[in-house]
Amino acid sequence: MLYWGSILASLAGLFPHSLNGESISGTVRDNNNAPLRAAEVRGVSSNALVTVVLTNAQGKFVFPDLKAAEYAVTAYKRFYVRSRETNVQLRKPAPNVNFSIQPTNDPPAIQLSTADVWPLLPGTSDQKDLFLNRCGRCHSLGIALQKPREAEKAGRKSSSK
Repeated sequence: MLYWGSILASLAGLFPHSLNGESISGTVRDNNNAPLRAAEVRGVSSNALVTVVLTNAQGKFVFPDLKAAEYAVTAYKRFYVRSRETNVQLRKPAPNVNFSIQPTNDPPAIQLSTADVWPLLPGTSDQKDLFLNRCGRCHSLGIALQKPREAEKAGRKSSSK
């Protein structure tokens, strides 16, 4: 998976314009204006088509060959706060969307990848796989793991009184 992500990130800088359809391009930077490499930029079209690309080393991304629609675009990188959604209507010239995302001091459980979560789960390998295969790998896993973290924080607050 990392291999394909690296290829997509590398290709992002090679296609400044769309291949056949329209495109959306831009950059993702941190709060110090430094480019963020391998940040995920997600575009969800008005007809629910999801397109995901990664930024290159300069923080640049491009969604090539998009179908005409309005897109809700967000930027995200692990251990950073997800950007606000930006609604983009495809037009000529291609829209440029730039994001600045902030690092988070306390990453929520939802930011953990399956590789991060798997060794933390109790049970046998088969039981872990069964749990993760039934999980939607979206909000449900984050919520399931966040509740103990919230309880832990509440315990720290009450014990510090």
